[in-house]
Amino acid sequence: MIRSIFSIALLCAAVFIPASAARAQIDLKSLTKQAQTGNVAAQSLLGELYTSGHGVPENDAEAAKWLRKAADQGDASAEYDLGYLFQHGKGVRQDDSQAAAWYAKAAEKGNVWADVNLGFLYEHGLGVKQDYSEAARLYRNAAEHDFAPAEYNLGVLYERGRGVDQDNIEAAKWFLKAANAGNPKAQNNLGCMYESGRGVDQDSAQAAEWFQKAASSGLAEAQFNLASIYESGHATDPNGAGALYWYRKAADAGVEQAKTAVERLERLSERETPPQVPGAN
Repeated sequence: MIRSIFSIALLCAAVFIPASAARAQIDLKSLTKQAQTGNVAAQSLLGELYTSGHGVPENDAEAAKWLRKAADQGDASAEYDLGYLFQHGKGVRQDDSQAAAWYAKAAEKGNVWADVNLGFLYEHGLGVKQDYSEAARLYRNAAEHDFAPAEYNLGVLYERGRGVDQDNIEAAKWFLKAANAGNPKAQNNLGCMYESGRGVDQDSAQAAEWFQKAASSGLAEAQFNLASIYESGHATDPNGAGALYWYRKAADAGVEQAKTAVERLERLSERETPPQVPGAN
């Protein structure tokens, strides 16, 4: 089984734009004038808009300028967004230590995305000294607010015994919370735990259900795992067609084991198909 063990989803956390702002007709001239007078809300919103390109041309340098002004006034959203720009080198020189500093400010004000991204930096030693215990603390802060990315990452730490005592039951608990919130990586990892009986009673049918959910979301690891379940017949009667379908999906996404499995099943299918007699009806 292929587990999703890395916290890579964190790096996909984009700047959050309020739905109302995205829908509204932006009066850029008026908003800029307010921002120039020191209005922190206008500065923060202007920075978000330039980052996303909602209603204005996307301009990371302008975004960084206005977010810095708002962040310097203590706006938590701007502090998080500025940290994101530093982490990814958008509009500013890439600097994980600066990202960590701004995330820390936002996290102190209760920004859960800041907790998660700062936890990621501590987990991987980016811009800060690697500290699994601090990563676990930050993930827990956000997880206790029912934030699925944090629940998933905390589950990974429990599964691997990093920053916390290794505990498969706790890992399964946090994976289940994130899985129920629709997190595909948590769904896949929970499926692995059900298939192997770690932290939960062994149940291949449950494993298949969770793999199915994650696979349908496009997670390649889950597509491979679901194909393996279909091929083995652990949860149902062996289903070669179903296995080949999901192996192909995973192979198309670059999973090398899936490519090998596709070749193997296609060769087997060719041997099992009766030869066609030329001219036969």
